[in-house]
Amino acid sequence: MNTTEYGRLVRKARLDNEITLLEMARSIGVLPSLLCATETGETEVSADLLEKVEKFFGSRRIVIKGLREAARKSSNP
Repeated sequence: MNTTEYGRLVRKARLDNEITLLEMARSIGVLPSLLCATETGETEVSADLLEKVEKFFGSRRIVIKGLREAARKSSNP
């Protein structure tokens, strides 16, 4: 498994705030397997998914510094 910086940031934010992968996936309207695959680096992060993830955390007042840059790097290694 080749975890990306994006994946590490999202997973840490989820776990630090006691948010399950299933809860987050349901909230943003994606399959848990897709969310998991982006966290583990198996799937690239689409612009649409990144927007949903940012809105999800933003609505909970959770700031993840460098998330957009990390997503860009994970898509263009």
